[in-house]
Formats: sequence, structure tokens, C-alpha cells
Amino acid sequence: RLELRKGILPLVKACGRLWAEGVDFTLSLIGGDVDFPPRETTVGDFLQQRYARWISDGHLKILGQLPHAEVLRHMRQAWATVVPSLWENFPNTCMESMGEGQVVLASRAGGQAEMIEADGVNGFLFEWQTPGDFERQLRKVLALSETERLQVAHNAQRRIQALCAPEQVLPQRLAHYQSIIAQQQPRVSFPTVHAPRAEGEAHPTTVPPLSSDAGQAGMLSVVIPFYNLGPYLQETLTSILAAVRPPHEVIIVNDGSTDPASLAL
Repeated sequence: RLELRKGILPLVKACGRLWAEGVDFTLSLIGGDVDFPPRETTVGDFLQQRYARWISDGHLKILGQLPHAEVLRHMRQAWATVVPSLWENFPNTCMESMGEGQVVLASRAGGQAEMIEADGVNGFLFEWQTPGDFERQLRKVLALSETERLQVAHNAQRRIQALCAPEQVLPQRLAHYQSIIAQQQPRVSFPTVHAPRAEGEAHPTTVPPLSSDAGQAGMLSVVIPFYNLGPYLQETLTSILAAVRPPHEVIIVNDGSTDPASLAL
């Protein structure tokens, strides 16, 4: 999305400086528009007004929200993908672009830096806090020969497959789950709540038993955030209802699902 936290404004501003210097490239922004309250407009409208010159001459394109297949097609056809976030988690955009065998230029403010890891080898990294660093790195990306670009793209694809491919991650995750299961001890309190401790008081060596008060029965609620997760819902409910302390209620909160099968379920 064209969110402020995604670094859209400093990205276009930096590109505008390069265009003004005669550097010739096209920047295509993909993502849904969002509100920009300080300007009483949207980010997309603000960009169209502020950078109308670069839009009219074809340097800047605001493509809006596109179907996923179209996003991947644009990734594959581009010279590089930019992930300019001011802060980020472990972004799918970077993962998918590297998986498509694409060069990624990304800020270090998020999990994309962990994905790329080796600057100039598996992709390119920059610091927004260092003035001119983005422009310097983008110039470097634009100056790559076709052979150099393909090599970085190939390295990116190998790197992300080793880091994030399901066949790599799933065995590790299952092994972790098995190790936790092997260490499981019966609970004597529910769920893990203890009375507050006074300052300086040691951790209790014993925990209070589960209440035998009949009035405490059936007080557990389970809340499931749900977004296009239809294929997993039955397994989730089966697991919940098989618990040693089954819930009084299960609340499914639909968070804007769009998948017809999930909505129907």
C-alpha cells in the first residue's frame, strides 16, 4: 500500500532529485491508496499533485492496487524491485521478488535486510538515515550490466529459497514443535496465571491448583482471527474442542476475508 510507513514519500522525493539530475528511469508504484490526514487527502492524490511533472513525462507511474498475478508480472519485467519501508516486519514483497529471481533494493529498516543479508551480492541495502545513501545505491543498481544483474538476481533466488522455502522451513518447524511436545509437563494451573508478587518476593515453588468451584467451569473463550483461512478452520476447531479444558465458546472474527470459499464456510 501507499502507506507513509512504507517509505513512499522519501522514495519519490529521492527519485525526483535523480530525475532532475538527468538520471533516466521509470518508477512504478504498486499498491492501494490510503488516507493522508495531515494533508486532508490521500497519499496517491498527494503524489499526483506534488509530482505531476514526473507523471506527465512518464518517469513516475502510480498503478494502484493490482491482482497478485499482475504484481508478480511487473516484478519479473522490472530492472529491480524497491522495498523502501521506514519500518517493516518480514515483508512478502521482498520474499516474492527474490523468489521470482529479481534484484531487490531495500531499506535496512526491517526483515528485508535479513533476507538480502549480503549487500551487493543477494541484493542491495540502504539507510534512509544516511543522506544520499538511497540515491547512491539506486545508481549502482541502474549501472549494473545485464550479466551482473542476472548474477545478483540468481543469488537472490538461491538465498530466499534457502531461507524461506517451505521445504526448508517446515522440517525445522516440525522439529521445534516435537522438541516442545517432548518437554511438555501437565499443567496444574490455568492457563498460566499466578497471583501478583510483592516487590522482592521470590517466584513461587508451587502453583495454586485448578479451582474445583463449579462456578468456574465453562469460562474459557477462544477467539480466532480469520482472514481467508477456510482450509484450516476445521482442523483448528477440532484441536480446540479436543483440549482438556474445552471452551464455553469459540468466536471467529472475520478480518475482511475475500476468498469466496472461506466466506462461505
